[in-house]
Amino acid sequence: MFHNKKSIAALVISICSALYSTSAATEPTSHIHIKHLIKSWPAAPQAIGLLPIAIKEAAIASLYIKLARIHDQDLNWIKSHIKQAQYALKANPAEEGGQGYGLIKAAYAIARETKLAAANQASINVKLQSKAIIMSAYNTAAVAKKMARICNKIANTFSIAQALSYIDQLEILAITLLEGEDLDKDGQITSFNHEGGLNLARDKLTFMARTAGIIKLKKP
Repeated sequence: MFHNKKSIAALVISICSALYSTSAATEPTSHIHIKHLIKSWPAAPQAIGLLPIAIKEAAIASLYIKLARIHDQDLNWIKSHIKQAQYALKANPAEEGGQGYGLIKAAYAIARETKLAAANQASINVKLQSKAIIMSAYNTAAVAKKMARICNKIANTFSIAQALSYIDQLEILAITLLEGEDLDKDGQITSFNHEGGLNLARDKLTFMARTAGIIKLKKP
């Protein structure tokens, strides 16, 4: 009798496991990639989502650029803080600064995961929203790479005036990382003409996740 009870219990456990496996297997592939974007990316610090890590790195870079101005007649101070900003843009494992992942890397990963989310059997909603997210991610990467090059120029200059001029450029670009740029001067940032930044990507991804029934992305 005891043996029969054990057999029944084992059968119940086996059935439950099979049901769980079937449920997990039926999750759309697109949802897995969307979760990588908004919730958890294994390679990111604390395994947070790719978009949250990109926004954090952008915020850190912006902070260090602002801090560089505090002692604007001290070239060493300026260079030290711009160096930290550069690490947030393009992480260097051998150095401190940022979250250790890098905005440029995160932006390209966002574009890649979004493409995967929109592939094959993805819903029309995912396919439509993905275009703006991908474009915004590439825009962000391009701006971040431009900022990293300016950081290099500051590292190599011996002129405080020149360094401050470069910081002026960095401050404008730091805003562009998030807000994008109104290239056609129509008074709004859209997903066309390479205008979008991380804010637009976040808004489109939030809409995508909500309509797909996935956990909502909280705005930072």
